[in-house]
Amino acid sequence: MEIFSRHYQVLRDGIETALCYGSSFVVRRSALEAIGGFVTASLSEDYYTGIQLAANGYRLIYLNESLSAGLCAEDMAAHIRQRQRWARGTLQGFFIAANPLRVANLTWLQRLAHLEGMTQWFHSPLRLFLLLLPLMAAFWGIVPLETTLRQWLYYFVPYYWLLLSTFRWLNGQSRSAVVSDLYAVVQCVPLTLTVIQTLLRPFGHRFWVTPKGRDGDRYHFQWHLGAPLFVLFGLSVVAAVFNWQALHTKGLLLAWVWNLYNLLILALALYSLIERPRPDPYDWLNVQQTVELHLGWDQATALWGTTSRLSEGGALVHLHQPLPPSAIGVPLTCRLLEAGIDLRGQIVSMPHPTTLKIGFDPLSPAQYRQLITFLFCEPNRWQWQQTPGELQTLWLLLRTLVSPPLRRQRQHLHPAPQAQQHQGIAPVAIAKRNYGRNNH
Repeated sequence: MEIFSRHYQVLRDGIETALCYGSSFVVRRSALEAIGGFVTASLSEDYYTGIQLAANGYRLIYLNESLSAGLCAEDMAAHIRQRQRWARGTLQGFFIAANPLRVANLTWLQRLAHLEGMTQWFHSPLRLFLLLLPLMAAFWGIVPLETTLRQWLYYFVPYYWLLLSTFRWLNGQSRSAVVSDLYAVVQCVPLTLTVIQTLLRPFGHRFWVTPKGRDGDRYHFQWHLGAPLFVLFGLSVVAAVFNWQALHTKGLLLAWVWNLYNLLILALALYSLIERPRPDPYDWLNVQQTVELHLGWDQATALWGTTSRLSEGGALVHLHQPLPPSAIGVPLTCRLLEAGIDLRGQIVSMPHPTTLKIGFDPLSPAQYRQLITFLFCEPNRWQWQQTPGELQTLWLLLRTLVSPPLRRQRQHLHPAPQAQQHQGIAPVAIAKRNYGRNNH
């Protein structure tokens, strides 16, 4: 969602084709009634409702500010299922009345932007085809490019260098080019099947809800997503080994090098399908808050510190003075001074004599509402995530291949959050009749 909200939506807003998506867009009831309600002919009812609003003279305005937050898909399987629903819903637009290519009152530039959004789902079949090309060269002698490796490098290296140099910069540090290709490989098989199914039977599948609220204390592998990638990886290994002697053939050296890249990206894709344990159901935010603690053994003495992480279930506190290890398990009261919230809990662990991991006791409804408001409804709580540079990203990915994937995790109070923090920005469909499109 980072690249979608920070880059893609901003571009589309330049020609008033921002996408209304999810529950985070606002529309006047009068405008919704004027178009006959939500467009339910497609699984992407939010997207096509926005198109119908634009076709009826209303303007879709994208507000580049975080006004709402919600759960995104929490593992790769849920994310791919969500992407399949989006693909099916978007492609259904070719078969419904709200088709942006045929609906009235859109400019040609707006139609072109919507066409790009609808045809982007064909990138997955293309990416799968690019994985198969070196195999076709190895097993059937079909040379994908009649060129030498030197000639190919002459054209490819400048292009790829330009891509790596500008991709992350152009999208506001929301995604790297290396991760984008990895992401494309992971989803290429299921999305290709979805594209084919939708074109053959546009309305033959029901709505799939994105599962949320996953937890667990074990590693597990997404086998239904990994099985086809394992097949491709195995065939690529066979092709690399048994095609070595044919490298003198024109074009096959390029196919062999291409196959090595596919092996690397497939290995990383398979690694990404290993889901880590997520025993903690809470989202931990980087919140710095002055706290006053009173330990159970000495309620009269106040200890002062600052939180570095805070959630509905606990806090990570850095004290101004050390405590002995015997403090673990001691009950305490915790007051968040700026928020004015008093909570009870206990010390769960002490990574350092001045660092406490506190687990809160069950909260009353009033405490819970107060804490939720403070955690998630304050300005600037949701910060943009900055993607590492391309070289650093590549190094981090390569390092994962040589590190044990099932290494034992240290037990701590704030593991990786159960759900990625959705920092999506909602476009606002304003029910204001646009009598002149040049009026901005």
